[in-house]
Amino acid sequence: MARFVNPPRSRENIDRLVELWKGRCLLGDGSLLFEDRAIWSQSHLLDFQRRFTGEAAIYGTGETFEEKLEKQLADASDDVRLLVAELLIIHFLFAYVAIGTEAKIAIVRDAAGSAWEDEAPGWELVEAALGEGIGNPGSGYNIRRDIQVAYLLDFVIRWKALGAEEQRARLEDPWALREFADDAGEDVQVREMRHILLHLLRPEEFERISSGTHKQQIVEAFSGEFLDGSDAPEDLDEQLLRIREALEELGVQPDLDGGTIDFYYPPLNGIWKPDADGDEGASDLSLLLHKKHLVFYGPPGTSKTHRARALADSLIRRAALEKWGARRFFAAQDSLDEVVAKNIEWVQLHPGFGYEEFIRGLR
Repeated sequence: MARFVNPPRSRENIDRLVELWKGRCLLGDGSLLFEDRAIWSQSHLLDFQRRFTGEAAIYGTGETFEEKLEKQLADASDDVRLLVAELLIIHFLFAYVAIGTEAKIAIVRDAAGSAWEDEAPGWELVEAALGEGIGNPGSGYNIRRDIQVAYLLDFVIRWKALGAEEQRARLEDPWALREFADDAGEDVQVREMRHILLHLLRPEEFERISSGTHKQQIVEAFSGEFLDGSDAPEDLDEQLLRIREALEELGVQPDLDGGTIDFYYPPLNGIWKPDADGDEGASDLSLLLHKKHLVFYGPPGTSKTHRARALADSLIRRAALEKWGARRFFAAQDSLDEVVAKNIEWVQLHPGFGYEEFIRGLR
């Protein structure tokens, strides 16, 4: 399963809150914070959509997301403001690196405004969940919070248009839920929030990965060993699940808590992710395998040597996985470290030569 826990962090309260969200808000019109209020109604959702992305939206230049949001909610009802606060709670649940707990709480409380003057009955669980976190969604998650919230809003509005029976059926079927998540409106960008929502709602099937590029890189790295049969699925998330199940059978990460595996931890991360990028875009390894060469340039201290070393390490490990097969590869991690060390060579350019003299044609 993909319900990985980041030691020493917990996700217990996150999972409890998501179950509450499904029962009260997705299958009903209730609230995370107040048991007796109908916050997640279609009318409130459409009211916020009109203010946020519709004809009443305010787009100021040089303003933060929070400053624009406050203007958009200036004359909103208390219930709409509470809805926005709870939408932001769901948006913030996944992240434990991109934004701190205090910042999450401040943004949520500011969105609610005077509609939430006293402590809400459900605040204790919400505060505990916001202090946990599951993964690092990358800088794009914070920089374009408007895109993430717009996707979440579109998802819930479309969800409310379904009948109760279909809602329950899609929550029980991960691939039907995935199809619904991918059927966003034409003007809605499908970014990190799509992957985050699927993991929150179905953590047994969908990885704690918020980047579509990372998912593709993992499948490319492991497909030769585990997806070479005629019955291999075509969908990216189904391919990841097939790879996960095969790796779990091999017990490739016995030291991780919970008996599960995680693609961001050794030895798996060294095979597919040699650089530290957290956003969408091709990795160094993908570019090298495609172009057959790379040039890192820049002033001293910009991680050129570190990136080159990590790239060489990952390239050798992927080649070993393809040549040896998964069972031998994961059983021989100690000897593999020696293989990596023996097969990396460094050539130092004489300080009397510059890039222009070394790389033909750039002068």
